[in-house]
Amino acid sequence: MDLQTQITLLWLMTCTGLVFFMQAGFTCLEAGSVRSKNSINVALKNIISFIIAAAVYYILGYAFQFGKPWVDGLIGRPLIALKGVDQPEMFVFLYQLVFCTTAAVIVSGAVAERMRFLPYILATGGMGLILYPIYGHWVWNPEGWMHRIGYHDFAGSSVVHMMGGFVALAGIVKIGPRKGRFDAHGKPRDIHASNVPLVALGTFILFFGWIGFNGGSAPFGAQTGSIVLNTFMGGIFGGVACLLVGWAIHGISGAATIMNGILAGLVAITASADIVTAPAACLIGCGGGMAYLFADWLLLRFKLDDAVSAVPVHGAAGISGILSAGIFAKPEHLASLTALLGHPVGRGQVIGIQAVGACVCAMWAYAGGYLMWTILNRISTLRVTPDEEIVGLNYSEHLVRSPADEIVSYLAARANREGAAHPHDLEGGEYARLVAAIEGWAGRIDKDREELEQVRGWLGRDADRLYEVIRRCEEENRMQAKRLEAVAHKVEMVDRELRRRAATPGAVSPLASEVMESVREKLREMQAGGNNVAYYWEQLRNLGSSLFRNTRSLHQPAEGNA
Repeated sequence: MDLQTQITLLWLMTCTGLVFFMQAGFTCLEAGSVRSKNSINVALKNIISFIIAAAVYYILGYAFQFGKPWVDGLIGRPLIALKGVDQPEMFVFLYQLVFCTTAAVIVSGAVAERMRFLPYILATGGMGLILYPIYGHWVWNPEGWMHRIGYHDFAGSSVVHMMGGFVALAGIVKIGPRKGRFDAHGKPRDIHASNVPLVALGTFILFFGWIGFNGGSAPFGAQTGSIVLNTFMGGIFGGVACLLVGWAIHGISGAATIMNGILAGLVAITASADIVTAPAACLIGCGGGMAYLFADWLLLRFKLDDAVSAVPVHGAAGISGILSAGIFAKPEHLASLTALLGHPVGRGQVIGIQAVGACVCAMWAYAGGYLMWTILNRISTLRVTPDEEIVGLNYSEHLVRSPADEIVSYLAARANREGAAHPHDLEGGEYARLVAAIEGWAGRIDKDREELEQVRGWLGRDADRLYEVIRRCEEENRMQAKRLEAVAHKVEMVDRELRRRAATPGAVSPLASEVMESVREKLREMQAGGNNVAYYWEQLRNLGSSLFRNTRSLHQPAEGNA
């Protein structure tokens, strides 16, 4: 083995490690994008995607994809467990293995938070054994019919990403949206990510892994630098485009929009990183970002729920990348197609070939995926029950409780006086101090509740008597006012009699006149004071009525609880 071959194989193995590390990126991205009650389930599905897809790809999938043509060139000859594969080709197998597992893991995020574990395992096996290898045979096997017509997909915009995206689309059509994703009028409701920093970490890991995804798809050499550069530009400008457009449309660009725009740009440039210039790669990345935004809006318009936007990012951006490969391909690529096909090939014909390949991929992945989901739904129900979905798949599928959820449940039960059991399994852990704080707070709530019950009991016992006293006082005030009116009437009668006598000179003494004037003045003061007293008694009566009503309302919950 010469030095160049050793360098090539070393580069291929390095890129294999980079692509394999992308599994960690997908796990971070998907687990952070869903609610915490489903994060463990999503993480386990990522692990299952890898081991199941890798197992079936090793047993038969690789032979179906890269074996000698069989059944009129539609599939590779089935050779079990790499029979006949020599040592150098093992490097190629390992590289293709991690590509297959990448296609399979794309599905897990789209159907997250509502799909059962068993049918997902079976679906992963179906993808790794049949759907992915057969289409990969058509495109990447030198004897594949799409390869022979000049279809170009450098590192898998269609073979990997569209395949995963359209199988996921069939899955979300079949399984339906998450509970609460759309309201009664079909308007989408936001279900927020549980851990956005984890999503950001996953995005960076995937970007890092894409160096191997695209860079390892060609032998190490002078072209490697331009391939990796184009990969970077595609991802960068996909994120920039979504940042600016999201800002222009919504006034602010969300975190998910920016990060998905980066991934969409990377997906788009994957088809043509070896045949375009760096400026063209920037435009292709922007196109991938726009395809993602449009497809994301379109899914919501049709009430399709993709938990992590896998269909827009991988499916729609994959189509954009396949078509862009024909639009922006260098003249050298057109010349190589002319040599391959034996007749002059123009750009329009190249775009047409690329469009045919994208349509074939979309139809094969969606139709094959929908058939697979239908069969699996008969074997094992795809969707969890509504109650299991509410509880979360962490517990309903794996019997794993979330400490945070358990603390919230304990607090709610204490607040409702439901006799919640102390969460002993959290003692001694990182949540022990939080549980202790909750216990102290709950104790204070209980003490305040007891004091409130005492006050309510006092009001219930004494409000009736207090209101009766106020009412009697008001009645006494009214009687007093009537007495004053009677006295005033008698004084007026006496006053009229005195005035009548005053008509006879010397009949009324000056002393009598002075006394009557004083009496009238005192009566005026008493009447004025009586009016003020009536006003204050009215206010006191209203206060008593309010107290009476409020006391009655306090009794109602107590009777209902009883």
